[in-house]
Amino acid sequence: MKNTRSLGLLSLIALLNVLAALPAKAAVLIGNTQGDNIVEFDESTGQFLGEFIAPFEGFESPDTLTYGPDGNLYISSGTTRENSAIYRFDSQTGGLIDKFASGGDLFRPYGVAFGPDKLLYVSSFRSDEILRYDSTTGDFVDVFAQRDGTDAGLNGPN
Repeated sequence: MKNTRSLGLLSLIALLNVLAALPAKAAVLIGNTQGDNIVEFDESTGQFLGEFIAPFEGFESPDTLTYGPDGNLYISSGTTRENSAIYRFDSQTGGLIDKFASGGDLFRPYGVAFGPDKLLYVSSFRSDEILRYDSTTGDFVDVFAQRDGTDAGLNGPN
């Protein structure tokens, strides 16, 4: 019985080693600003694989794509104060989870980054600000940095 169990364990380890050696399918996701969608290309060949996230109401001019600490995909979207937001998607399927963050004076969001302080930092290009949001709830926290009225301050941060 002991030999059978050991043989089974060795077989499982061998199988896992074989699977680990197989090349993983890798893709590059690109925000297609003019198409209001996210498209996918093969990482090795550059071959177009199709649409990963299709256009939908309110999703306009997607720009920055980043993976959150929860493994989901976060994408900046919008060109006006009314439609600017950060959307959250399932990173495996591209399925919309929610309109994650949109408070503050968010106006044409570009850069999106999760900080070590558990906050989401978003550059608001048109309002010349860096805004912070709770990385769990998406609630607006505060203005981290802003234009100070001089040419030396923020001007269209990205």
